[in-house]
Amino acid sequence: MPENPLNVLLIEPHTWWREIVVASLARWPEYRLVGSAASGMEGIERAMALQPAVVVFDFHLPDLDIADLVGALQTLEPAPKFLLLTAEPDEAIRRFAGQFGLAGVVRKNTRVPEHLPAALGEIRASRRYLPSEWQGAPTASHRT
Repeated sequence: MPENPLNVLLIEPHTWWREIVVASLARWPEYRLVGSAASGMEGIERAMALQPAVVVFDFHLPDLDIADLVGALQTLEPAPKFLLLTAEPDEAIRRFAGQFGLAGVVRKNTRVPEHLPAALGEIRASRRYLPSEWQGAPTASHRT
């Protein structure tokens, strides 16, 4: 394992997607999944205890609006960066990503195992990772 793996917390209500993310990150020793949660409140508790560098989360949580989730997590010291894992339409995500300064967005599709580690690598390098189909939006090579 690398000396300084990037600590990642996953907040994902769907078991199937949690398993995909866990399996994807297990292949990359530079990223360490320090915990996972199935709800927003559970995710906040875990983030407070585990202090992840990056929080990967779903757009829809069963108990908490994601604006409230991000707001709560932004108060942590140090505040984690945020990577959204979503199947939502572009417009809703673009507005949210811009409003909350997300470090990245990965679409929920069959390419998550490729895009997730790529997104984390960009975030680690202080760059944003956004879907390439977002015309006029910053792409993975855009620095934050």
